[in-house]
Amino acid sequence: MSDIAKGILGGGWGLVVGWILPTLINVALFVALAPTVSGVSAGDLLSGAATPTVAALGAGVLVAGLVLAAVQNFLYRVLEGYTLWPGAAQGWGRRRQLRRKRLLTDRHDAMRLAAAEAAGQDVAEAIAPYRAHRRLSRYTRRIEGSAVAIGLAAERLRRYPIDDDQIAPTRLGNSIRRLEEYAWSRFGLDSQVLWSELVCLVDEQARKEESTARTNVDFFVCMLSGHVLLAGALAGLWLAGTLSGPVPLVAAGVLVVVARIWYSAAVRAVDSWDGAVRSMVNLGRGRLAEALGLVMPATLADERAMWQCVARLIRDPAEPGAASAVDAYRKALA
Repeated sequence: MSDIAKGILGGGWGLVVGWILPTLINVALFVALAPTVSGVSAGDLLSGAATPTVAALGAGVLVAGLVLAAVQNFLYRVLEGYTLWPGAAQGWGRRRQLRRKRLLTDRHDAMRLAAAEAAGQDVAEAIAPYRAHRRLSRYTRRIEGSAVAIGLAAERLRRYPIDDDQIAPTRLGNSIRRLEEYAWSRFGLDSQVLWSELVCLVDEQARKEESTARTNVDFFVCMLSGHVLLAGALAGLWLAGTLSGPVPLVAAGVLVVVARIWYSAAVRAVDSWDGAVRSMVNLGRGRLAEALGLVMPATLADERAMWQCVARLIRDPAEPGAASAVDAYRKALA
């Protein structure tokens, strides 16, 4: 038993909290809403009766949680706006998210200028276009330029990647994309290519923080996926005549609304995940260079050039000049 507990705490806790627990919640909701279909009543679950049906249901929850964890990349890609999204829908989503990013940028700039004006700075010429804009004029008022409002606007803006070419079709996709492109935009380091190496070299505490932050996002992704599937199942059973009355349809509608809330929670939960990945990159890239036998350059421009050479070598080692470009940064053998 102690070995099982150590295994859960050591590596399986993210699986339990991120995928099995939300699966259990969704299955419990299905039992409560469709007891005649599941063959188990809510009273059986609350009483803890060890009936064969309850035992089978528990095993089903475990298997379903493991299956969802195994296909998590698929679920994430759907919610990010890639998998199952037609090309036209992806293009529409990217344009929509780019307009949203630019609007958030303008709002943030307007509030910063309003705060500067309130502090006595001469920003009349810079703030005039924002005051004349129908949708941005309200953000030039003094109350909108407060430090709290500016901080919240900056927080929403940081959920987008810096490079407009990296914009994804959905809010969750952009929130995740900004942590994926952080190392590249700052240091030229392709963290997606060198992620396994980076994880092996950072401190245990940094790995735990990244795993915990990722688990929080997994929980919300699993909850909203389960809610959508449960809503579809209830609607399908109602259409098939297995369930009757307005309760199944009302419950399906409520589940869809709650799933939308879980989606927003997942977007916000990525903030902690982003912070953990950012610290791993900031603190671990020096160790990564040393482990790869490279000398960290003195300037940031040279460091960017080095990591880009390393990424090019890993992606296509047969590319002419890829190996010799990395040789310029390698340590001399003793």
